[in-house]
Amino acid sequence: MPFLPSLNDDAFISDLKNTFPDLPSISNGVSLMRGPSPLSIAERELIIAYVSRLNNCDLCHDVHADVSCQLGVDQQVIDKIFNREDLTLEDTRIAPLLDYVHKLTRRPGAMKQADVDKVFEAGWSELALVHAIGICSFYCMMNRMVNAAGVKGTIKKRKHVAARMARKGYTGKRKRG
Repeated sequence: MPFLPSLNDDAFISDLKNTFPDLPSISNGVSLMRGPSPLSIAERELIIAYVSRLNNCDLCHDVHADVSCQLGVDQQVIDKIFNREDLTLEDTRIAPLLDYVHKLTRRPGAMKQADVDKVFEAGWSELALVHAIGICSFYCMMNRMVNAAGVKGTIKKRKHVAARMARKGYTGKRKRG
């Protein structure tokens, strides 16, 4: 049950935005998630799921992990990531970016040039890193809004939203990228 009395028991993120339209806009998030990027949509969804797990936001984690899986991320790779098992480049090329956003989420003041260098050494571009930073930062904010409002959504609604997002993106239109 949400913590805010104006939200229904089955409230979802859209209900939070509709009830409080002056909250920070998610339009930047939509552009970041579905606009042009060196990161695939599946990789972007995986970053969201990972950051959301680190932030203990079950709603965002569950939805975005499901979307990333529906978009082709191997379930075994997802399980390894969320169990903090070591990944190899055979598992996924995204491991260095996930290490980066892990540190950025948990210890943002401790970021160093060496953290950036590891991402570049793995073959990621500066733009890919900037997009990962943007996704991480945006979802740290979203996770806090969702958790602070007590928005959980039902399992059924989480599955429904994940399926729609995998098919049509965030706006209900066909996905791009």
